[in-house]
Amino acid sequence: MDYAPPVSLDAEDPPKVNSSIRAVHEAVLQSESGFVRFETTDALWLEGYVVSSDHAGNFYKELYLQDAPENPSRALRLLLDAQALYTTYPLGKKVYVKLNDLGAGRQNGVISLGTYQADGVARLPETQITHHLIRDTLSQQLIPLALAREDFHSNHYGKYIELSTVQFSK
Repeated sequence: MDYAPPVSLDAEDPPKVNSSIRAVHEAVLQSESGFVRFETTDALWLEGYVVSSDHAGNFYKELYLQDAPENPSRALRLLLDAQALYTTYPLGKKVYVKLNDLGAGRQNGVISLGTYQADGVARLPETQITHHLIRDTLSQQLIPLALAREDFHSNHYGKYIELSTVQFSK
């Protein structure tokens, strides 16, 4: 049998990034309703680094992205109606998110991105994921943001962190 070569999911020619995780945060915070829809005729792209893994079941149908592999300033949650995301979007993978027709809002203290709903955002259907999410060929080694327990704040939600001076009892 003849087989076609596998198609890479990685972008060999990445899209032009013209937005940011910070811009999504600011749009949500400036919105009267707390939710925004990205409606534009021009392609609107942001980039981020995957900092979550659903391999052990800790995350369900979501990816957390931060704006840099080291010393991130912002992060957000991307709601996706798919499982085993770690196989396609491993830790440190650089991804591009097309914001057109997506919505963003604060859910449980976390800025979340997904399909726009009148009362919030919902998971992006699996059939739409490859339209809105492109992997880069680049994967980065993530450097955790070192924090003391008392320095942890809601500004750190969604970021890849390391808590120092913390002990867990059995």
